[in-house]
This record gives sequence, C-alpha cells and structure tokens, in this order.
Amino acid sequence: MTLDRPAQINIGAAAALMLACLFAFYRWHYSQEARASAGMQTLSDMLRIEAETASAAKPLVGGTAGATVPELLSRIQEIASQYNVAVRSVAPNPADANKMTLGIHGEHRDMMLFLGRLETFQVTISGFEFASDETGIAGTVELTHSGKPGAPVSFADYMDAIIKFTAVRNPFEIGDPVPVPNVKADLGDLSWTYHLTSISLYGAERTATIDAKDYRVGDTLNGMQVSAIGPSSVSLTVPHQPLVQKLHFRRNPGDTAHGD
Repeated sequence: MTLDRPAQINIGAAAALMLACLFAFYRWHYSQEARASAGMQTLSDMLRIEAETASAAKPLVGGTAGATVPELLSRIQEIASQYNVAVRSVAPNPADANKMTLGIHGEHRDMMLFLGRLETFQVTISGFEFASDETGIAGTVELTHSGKPGAPVSFADYMDAIIKFTAVRNPFEIGDPVPVPNVKADLGDLSWTYHLTSISLYGAERTATIDAKDYRVGDTLNGMQVSAIGPSSVSLTVPHQPLVQKLHFRRNPGDTAHGD
C-alpha cells in the first residue's frame, strides 16, 4: 500500500509531535530531579567546607577572642545564666553591626558578678542604665564588640571573691551594707562581714575582739588564721591564698587611714 504525499506529511508531523511531547515530559520530570540533585551536592559541599573551617578555627581564648557576634552573644547568655541574670532583650544597633544593647535583670550582687565577668570579654561597655523594681534590678547595657583583649580572668575572679564574700552596698537601698552570712575564706575587706569592736594590748601581745569573741595571733576565725593584729586592724590569711585579708574598725575617728 502506497501512501500519497499528504498522508506521508501527516504521519511525519504526528511522529514529530510525539517526539516533542516525549522530550518535554523528560525535561519537565527528569531535569527537576537533576537540578535538585545538583543543588543537594552544592549544599553538601558548603556544609563540608563550613565544618572543616570550624574545626580548623582556633578555640575562643578567654571565652570571646576571635568570636563572631553570634558567638559572643552565646557566651554572654551562658555567663548570665551562670550568675542568675536574665537577658531579656538584645537590640542591635542599625548603624553598626558590632554594637548592641542588652536588657538584663537580676539581684544586685548577681548583676555585679555578671558585669565583672563581662569585662573580660572582647567588648567595650559604653553605657548602662539601671533601676530597681519589685524583684531586683532591671536595666540596659550598651556594648561594642571591639575585638580587643578584655580584662584578665583574674580580675573577674577577684571581683567574684569581693562580691560573694564581703558586704557590698546596694545603691538602691538605704542603710549600711548587710554582711553576708557564712562568709567563706576568699579575698576582700571583711570590715562589714565581721565586727571588730576593740584591740587591747596585754604586755607585748594584742588581742582583738571580733563579734564579742577575743582572738590572738594564730587563732582561727571561720577558717581564716589571724596572722597579725595592728593598732586598728586585723590581718587574716587563708591557705593557698596569696593575698592577705583585712578587718578594720567600722568607725574609727582617730584613724582615717585604717593603717597599722
């Protein structure tokens, strides 16, 4: 059977249309899978490079050296939790990505401990504002991620000892500082933790009356040894602590310098 010319043209056109439909279906169905596969491979490569870069990066020295802003904020949140300080808000500065304002809340001592540790980070505290409320102190701290070394960790350790184990005046409360109960043997001026009421001289030996009890050199006061008794102060030492603690008269009109 021989097809005439118009019939051959119609059959060829139908075959071409079928091939075009098959090609369109292939491109629509399989090319999407190919693009998705290529995209997944690209994402996998990016994650691998990022992981290799992170593993090769130097650890954060002192908590924040070389840290990015998100890493810095993570460390700040960690330290805040350690000192029972709530970070209520973080407001970035729209003009400078390295500047931010923290909204914090906590007890007076906890806030001081937190700020002392914050000084060791690579930040500059450019301003702060605090006010008391019914449950503590609330306020804001303006920070700049400077990238410069902060205070040494020993500074924060010293602040910890002073704030935790001595009487600290709360500027939002009226009256004398309240002594801390069960004081531990750490650094600080203990004049408001223990009450030195008198120093008596018996022959060549001095006796200090502290909280209605007499002490001589060599005696122990709550784990601290009385190492020296001067005319107006008592020196106490703690095992493995290089600095000497002092206990002065709370009010001594005849000795403004509180020296020995």
